[in-house]
Amino acid sequence: MAVTADSVVVELLAKTDGYTANINGAASTSQSGMSKIEKAAAQAEAQVQESAAAMGGAFKRAANDIEAGSARAANASRNLGRQISDIGVGLTGGQNPFLILSQQAPQVADALADTGGKAAAVATFFAGPWGAALLAAGSALGILLGKALEGGETIESLTAKLADTAQSSRMAEQAEVIFARSLEGAADASAKLNEKLKEQNQTQLQVAQSALAAAAALRQTTIQNLRAELAQASLAQAEVRRENGGFSTAATAGGAGAAAANSQRYFAAKQREADADKRVALARRAVAEAQGAVVQASIPLLDMRAAAASDKSAAATDRHAQALGRLRDAYVAAQTAAKTNEQREAAARRYREGRTRIDTNLAAEQKAIAESERKKRGPSAEVLARRAEAQRVREVRNNEAYNTEMESLNQAIIQASRLQEVDAGKLAEYSRQEVESALAKRNAQIDADESAKKYSAEQADNLRRLAKQAADIQLLNINSEEVRRRADEQKAIAQTQLNADADQLQATLGISESLDERKRLERQLLDIRFKQLRIEQDAILKDTTGRYSDAQRKQAQITKDSLPALESAGRTAIDQRYRSPYERYRRSIDGVDNLNASIDAVKVDALEAVTDELTRATTAALGLKGAFGQIVGELIRIGIQRKIIGPLADSLFGKADGSTSGAVGGLFSSIGKLFGRASGGYVAPGQTVRVNEGRGGVELLRMGAQGGTVIPLGQKAAAQAVAGTTVLQTIQVDARGAVMNDQFAAQILTRAGQDARQVVQATNDAARKGLPAAQRRFGQLGTTG
Repeated sequence: MAVTADSVVVELLAKTDGYTANINGAASTSQSGMSKIEKAAAQAEAQVQESAAAMGGAFKRAANDIEAGSARAANASRNLGRQISDIGVGLTGGQNPFLILSQQAPQVADALADTGGKAAAVATFFAGPWGAALLAAGSALGILLGKALEGGETIESLTAKLADTAQSSRMAEQAEVIFARSLEGAADASAKLNEKLKEQNQTQLQVAQSALAAAAALRQTTIQNLRAELAQASLAQAEVRRENGGFSTAATAGGAGAAAANSQRYFAAKQREADADKRVALARRAVAEAQGAVVQASIPLLDMRAAAASDKSAAATDRHAQALGRLRDAYVAAQTAAKTNEQREAAARRYREGRTRIDTNLAAEQKAIAESERKKRGPSAEVLARRAEAQRVREVRNNEAYNTEMESLNQAIIQASRLQEVDAGKLAEYSRQEVESALAKRNAQIDADESAKKYSAEQADNLRRLAKQAADIQLLNINSEEVRRRADEQKAIAQTQLNADADQLQATLGISESLDERKRLERQLLDIRFKQLRIEQDAILKDTTGRYSDAQRKQAQITKDSLPALESAGRTAIDQRYRSPYERYRRSIDGVDNLNASIDAVKVDALEAVTDELTRATTAALGLKGAFGQIVGELIRIGIQRKIIGPLADSLFGKADGSTSGAVGGLFSSIGKLFGRASGGYVAPGQTVRVNEGRGGVELLRMGAQGGTVIPLGQKAAAQAVAGTTVLQTIQVDARGAVMNDQFAAQILTRAGQDARQVVQATNDAARKGLPAAQRRFGQLGTTG
């Protein structure tokens, strides 16, 4: 018959079952050992699930136990697989089965010792004297059969000889029974042992898969716990903000008692917030440990599949187990979804057909493997090692792809959640989670590349360090952004409150009729405006996130330093707008001190005007035009300034005696022949001025709502003799750094009108005094020379 490595069935030509009971017992012991392994795996999985509730050290210990148990089970499975492979190779190579049994049985027993329980007891038995005797007897019988068969004897003749020998030794019946049981039992026990070893391989694979699934479930549970803790932390932060608001309200409205009560609740809420942050940190560590456990749990599975890939028979058995597992899953799903008996029977029929097909494929594959081993054909050990390594790399890449997809989905969830938030704290927390998820994703890629031999251990460590540094920098930026957001929120709240107060004051100002009330409201509006300016500058100066440059900080400091002076100027402007009549009168008296400067400006403007008029008149009289006329005109202008305007200026500015009255008199005595009269002055509505100063007593004149003009005494008498008088006045105001508004500008215009009226009045007096002397000098009264 054909010999396959799957069943390791040996059809012997002689029958003896002396070993049946012992080998059946070994198979039963192996099955019992496998049951214990499954039970131990179930207990380990239960421990893993219990550790999910504890989160932390308990899970790590459970994961270590699973890993150790999986490693022992995997080791036992590999050893048994190697022994089965050796038995199959020996049988296909034509070796004597009993010799193979005697050689491999102690090694099989040693492999079973790793499983513990009854399997270890079987190993102890075969290592003892009875086991050695049985193995020796089996070996001798096997060798005897082999020699007989090699000599060309038939099984019938060999049986007859053995029967004769047994009868001659008075043990024919016992020898015949032992003989039959030994042969049949050896074949059957070998088949059972092979089946149990396949089941053990499948069980160990299931243990590794269960451990990986449990670790993945625990990771998902810890992620859910982390999200719950983050939600609790957010609630605690909201409670802190609420209690803080209650504390501020109670401090302003409820007095010291309410403030103390709210303060206690506020600090209690802060403590709950701190506790929530600690729980979040613990949950984060648990997630990291769970992720590490998933990686650790995947290692035994990768090792088992890599070991199976290096052994063709074990690889075929592994594929058979995977196909059988998929078939069973499909059967369970079909039975669960079945509604009628026909559907359930159809599912059972498909399972039986699939099981037959899978077993047939396995048998054919094992047969092909045996043929290949017999003919010494097939890939070399190096090729098989490369294939195994390629398979292992594929498994690593598959795990990397899964982890990458998981982290990408997690990042998508975080990004979607962040788009729904406006709170600075929650936005920062989501950003931190995104950075940590990206770091985990990057580390998983580096681990996979290192496992695939793309990077050396040193290179992988450098990449991990750089990835960690990049993540730390991103976290620092997130913290800075959170601080900036919170500062902007506080500034916006303060500015909104000030704007609301300003709007209320502005509305009250619009309906207020009392001057004192309006003055008070404008001062409050000014205070609010400067508070807003200080908030803006303080936000720049107190920023610790590096958002502003040194130049911006210096500008903010300069602006802040100038605010007190600007505020003082603004207050002064408000005070000026709301002066009482007496205060305005006193200011008009104080303004007389600036008369000399105003008169000097008038003098200069008059001299420039005279120079221009004389130059134009002389040029026109000479008929000078074109470029030559311009040149000669400039020379004439220079001559006029030196010969006429210079002495006139000395007279105007009082070079002889330096007195103001002399200067004013000199002014109108020098230009009397050019200007025939002096005009009065305009008085604005509500303006108060002094009149009749030249009559020995000062009188005050207050204009009504329409205003008017003050005509100096004696002006009418000189009106016919004087052709006209023009007074040019220039008011220069240096308002750099001041706060300008419409009221301030109107006040400047009012003051300029006051000064102009005073200048006109003074010049009229001087003209009245100096005009007769000028007329006598020229001898033509009432004409202009």
